[in-house]
Amino acid sequence: MINVFLILSLLSLGYAEEGCQLSIDFEKGDLKEPEPLILNGTNHIIYPDEKGILKFSTGQTIILACPGAKNTLDVPWESQTIEATCSKGKKFTVNGKAYPFTSFTCKKPTKSVIKKSGSCLGEFSKIEVGFDISKTLIPVIEICRNSKTDESYYAKIHMTKSIDGYQKNSARPSWVTDKLFSGHVNNFYTKKSQLQTLAKILNSEELAEKYLSKNSLARGHLAPKVDFVYDSEQNTTFSYANCAPQWTSFNGGNWKHIETAVRNFVADNNLKVTIYTGVHGQMTLKDNKDKEQAVFLDIDENNKGYIRVPKFYWKIIYDPASLLAFAIVGVNDPFSKEITKDMFLCKDISDSPDAAWLTKSWNTRKSISQGVSYACSYDDLKKAVATVPDLKVKGILRASRK
Repeated sequence: MINVFLILSLLSLGYAEEGCQLSIDFEKGDLKEPEPLILNGTNHIIYPDEKGILKFSTGQTIILACPGAKNTLDVPWESQTIEATCSKGKKFTVNGKAYPFTSFTCKKPTKSVIKKSGSCLGEFSKIEVGFDISKTLIPVIEICRNSKTDESYYAKIHMTKSIDGYQKNSARPSWVTDKLFSGHVNNFYTKKSQLQTLAKILNSEELAEKYLSKNSLARGHLAPKVDFVYDSEQNTTFSYANCAPQWTSFNGGNWKHIETAVRNFVADNNLKVTIYTGVHGQMTLKDNKDKEQAVFLDIDENNKGYIRVPKFYWKIIYDPASLLAFAIVGVNDPFSKEITKDMFLCKDISDSPDAAWLTKSWNTRKSISQGVSYACSYDDLKKAVATVPDLKVKGILRASRK
């Protein structure tokens, strides 16, 4: 009787173990690499809370999937997808037998695919990067791209407060072209190629060496790796369609601050937002005759440029529920001698209370070497940049929590 009374007491106090809880932190051992996708019954990815904890009720069924050619869950299942039902703690039942969740791993790392899915901005190609499960695409990134010039105008993703619990320290995969590029884009990002190209543009190897002595062009993510929760999603960002040339001092300077601040803003304010990140314009450098020359990633034998080095990067945080948005611009030109009016595409509102979440601890936003950066309204940015997508916006997205 004492044992029964004790059990009933524990139940009433909420101490009984119910449902399943998993940490997505690899170091804590609940998920093992290579990890499967964790999906609900409608093939949507299931996300953890802001602490990186997945919670399931007893009897809840999930789908585990290992996308990619000849990829399956490891023995004994050897199927691309299986259904698993929460038993309790860290155990899930498959075909009547309970297994610890660490049993569910893929034979190989998950692989993403590229799918053309119509048009964007009226005349360009909309492509989706995601996972193919039973001929159904689970989209992760949507990209608006000019297939004639091999340049992407913007990438679109979704983000919630779950981003605060993202998987850290996951390996960086190799960049892939997805058979979308006519040029040898991977080679063009080498220091040797950049030196040759810039020397040709500026008609001076000495000038090229000067510019590249402390800087170089990096593969600048549009949708960054750590804007995604799972390692499998993070890997999808390494498609060349999701990047543009970005100077390293800007990439690791003010743009990095912007990306981090946006994630914190979304998590701190419990938002469900759509984020657009894009490029605009073309930066120039002075040649050996002090004349401004347009900078490209490559120049062919006919002096035709391939893939512009954009002058601006922009980002829009859009809340479709409230129809509010916040826009940020960064100048991808660390070589300017001074801050000029043409660096500002829109009215700078960085000093307003609406932008305090972004600027309160940001002392370098006016640093030329780190990329002059500022905030503005969506409407102002849209007037200046034709490739900003059309959104229904009623005002500026503000922090709801102090």
